[in-house]
Amino acid sequence: MTWTGGLGIVGHGVSQPSPSRTRPDLCAEQGHPGCVYNTALDRTWCLCGQVQYDGDQAVPHISCCGGPLVEYLNPDGTYSPASSTNPGRYFLHLDRS
Repeated sequence: MTWTGGLGIVGHGVSQPSPSRTRPDLCAEQGHPGCVYNTALDRTWCLCGQVQYDGDQAVPHISCCGGPLVEYLNPDGTYSPASSTNPGRYFLHLDRS
């Protein structure tokens, strides 16, 4: 790793694609559900950021764990939404046992 003078750390090595990615472009299709709640502001934002709600209106797992605003990496390097044939099995899970 390389120190970059206070701007962060840069790792060296082979880059690999993320096992999942969020799709803010699909947010409107889902009706802009609340994804991120800020306790300091007591506001909830949708994934694309166009819609805000008062209070905690976050919908659990809308943009993770196989929700409709996330896609998973396939063995061929493409991404696809979670489904019965691809239920997020390529999502990185940490075994804490």
